[in-house]
Amino acid sequence: MADVCKKTKRTYDVGPDTELPDLTGGRVTTVAVSDVAELQATYVDTNDLALAAAEISLRSRTEGPDPGWQLALPADEDTEVEIRRAGRGVRVPVALTRLLTAVTTGSALSARVVMSTTRTSRHLSGADGTVVANVHDDLVTATEPEGTPVQLRQVEVEVVDGESELLDEIHQALTTAGMQRSSWASKLQRALRDVDPAGQRLDPEPALSKETAGSTLHRYLVGQRRALTRADLAVRTMSASVHDVRVAARRLRAALTVYRRLLDADRARHLQGELQWIGRELSDLRDAEVAGEALFAALEDEPDLGADDSARGLVQRELTATEGRA
Repeated sequence: MADVCKKTKRTYDVGPDTELPDLTGGRVTTVAVSDVAELQATYVDTNDLALAAAEISLRSRTEGPDPGWQLALPADEDTEVEIRRAGRGVRVPVALTRLLTAVTTGSALSARVVMSTTRTSRHLSGADGTVVANVHDDLVTATEPEGTPVQLRQVEVEVVDGESELLDEIHQALTTAGMQRSSWASKLQRALRDVDPAGQRLDPEPALSKETAGSTLHRYLVGQRRALTRADLAVRTMSASVHDVRVAARRLRAALTVYRRLLDADRARHLQGELQWIGRELSDLRDAEVAGEALFAALEDEPDLGADDSARGLVQRELTATEGRA
C-alpha cells in the first residue's frame, strides 16, 4: 500500500562555510535544532536519465527515517507529490514502475547515484508552540557506480501546512544572508551536474542556434510532450482529470497536422495515430468523470437525495470501477 502526500518546499544552494541566519521573526518565535541524522538513499533512473530530465526522483532509502521507496513528482513551483511504498532492495516495485510508464516508455530502471546525507534540522515554531516549518541543512556525498564521490550542500525549507507566505518570509531571511535558491529541481539533478559539469545528460533535446519556424515548432512540441507526460502522471496518481491528457494529446496532434511539411511525414503520421488512440481510450473515462460531476452536483442540490451517503458511495464506486477498467 502506498502513502501519498504533498510537500511545499524550496531548496537553496549553500557554500560549505555559510552559516544559517537567525530565522525567528514574524510567525516564527522559536527555533529548535535536532540531533544530526545520517541518511542514505539509492536513486534509480533510466540509462538516459529520463526521470531526472522530467524533474522526477525515485529513490530507495536504506538508512534514516521513512525507509523504503519514495517517488517525488513535480506539482507546481513549490509543491511536489511524494508517493511512499514499503520495500527494500534494488528492484523497483511494479506499482511505481507502472506510474512512470509515460516517462520511461518501458526503459529499465537501475541504480544511478548513491547519496549519503548528514542532516541537521531546525524546527520553527509559532507562538503556540506548533511547528510551522522545518529547515534541513544537508551535507551530501553523491557517488555514481564506479564514479568519484562529489560533495554538495543544500538547505531545504519545508512548511508544514503549505503556507506560501511563510515560505516567502523564510526565503527573504535566507537570501538576505547570501543564499541562492537552487536552479535544480532535485538533489539528483544537482549531483548529476556536479559529476557531469557539461550537463549534457540532462539536456536530451538538441540545442537550436537559429530562430526558425522549425525551432519554434520544436519548442512547442517539447512543451506539449512534457505537458502530456505530467498529465499522465497526475491521472495515474488520481490528482487530476483525464481531460488534461486529452488536451495535451489533441494539441500535439494538431501541431503535427498543421506543420507536417516541417517534419518527417511518416513519423508524424505514426505519432498522430498513437495520439488519436490515446484520445479514444480515454473518452469513456472522461464521459464518466463529467457524468460523475453532474451527479454529485445534483446530490448537492437535492437534500433528500444527498442525505443518504449511500447515493454518493454508489456514484463513487461506479467511477472507481470505470477508472480501473481504463
